Amino acid sequence: MYITHFANPARSESGESGYYFTNFRIAIEFIEKMSGKDLDLTEEQFNSYMSGDLFPLNALRNGHYQSEGLQVMYNNLKTLEDMQLKCEELESDTVLVEKEIQDFNENIAKEVK
Repeated sequence: MYITHFANPARSESGESGYYFTNFRIAIEFIEKMSGKDLDLTEEQFNSYMSGDLFPLNALRNGHYQSEGLQVMYNNLKTLEDMQLKCEELESDTVLVEKEIQDFNENIAKEVK
């Protein structure tokens, strides 16, 4: 709207910049008015995709995401899951080491007596 109202019409409506601006406006209008019907989806599916609750299965299976940002996010989530598992293993190992130390101290005390 800003460009439409304040730009020089000779520049925004003609030539190469006019071509790009027209395509940009058409894309924006399509996105603003898009519905599930336009994409052969039910409204429930469309709303799930738009909210981010649902992702295209083929993209997820192949590791291809809609954007680099989503790919980075999923890679980070995978890294966090791996770190969580390692943290749980470390906690478990810590409990075992503490038990071994306690047993060792008890054995030493018995031997000293």
